[in-house]
Amino acid sequence: MRRIGCQMSLNGQRGECWCVDPNTGKRIEGAPTVRGDPECHRFYYEPQEAGGVPTQQAQ
Repeated sequence: MRRIGCQMSLNGQRGECWCVDPNTGKRIEGAPTVRGDPECHRFYYEPQEAGGVPTQQAQ
């Protein structure tokens, strides 16, 4: 599953994008909704003991 969700663009403008939990497919609470890159990497880390599987950071 993807880590980012976006609406279709309209009239040549970028659509709004948001961060998604790849395990549940739901929006990550507290993550921004912006036109362009919402920088979802700030909401994930890749623990070595889990084999590099992305998980949501505790907030």
